[in-house]
Amino acid sequence: MNHEAKAFGLIDGYTYGGNDAEDLATFWFAGRYIERSKRSKAVIEFVVRALTRPLREMYERNRISDRQKLLSNREIEVLNWLKEGKSTWDISSILKISERTVKFHIGNIMKKLDAINRTHAVAIALRDGLIDPF
Repeated sequence: MNHEAKAFGLIDGYTYGGNDAEDLATFWFAGRYIERSKRSKAVIEFVVRALTRPLREMYERNRISDRQKLLSNREIEVLNWLKEGKSTWDISSILKISERTVKFHIGNIMKKLDAINRTHAVAIALRDGLIDPF
């Protein structure tokens, strides 16, 4: 058991996960008596694998949902025009706003999506279902 487990009064048992950036959670299996055997270890690994997938899916859904809430309707509109390959000038003409305002929206989009450029922002938005591919 590790120090965190001991802080919660978990003295005997197994700790599973939490070793690298891909792990979403650490699982502790503890009790007064934990049989230390290959069978116990196999059962615990099976349970952790069964729990990890739904946890990861829930995490991904929440992350995507959070991003959807972050983007304004106008930013979604701008993203859709970027997807179509439109320039800043094109988008400003279509939406009847200034080029400076379009650049402002694009900057916000890139910050919110952690994108390094316009194309990357569109790719992230498509991947996360923020905009339709067609």
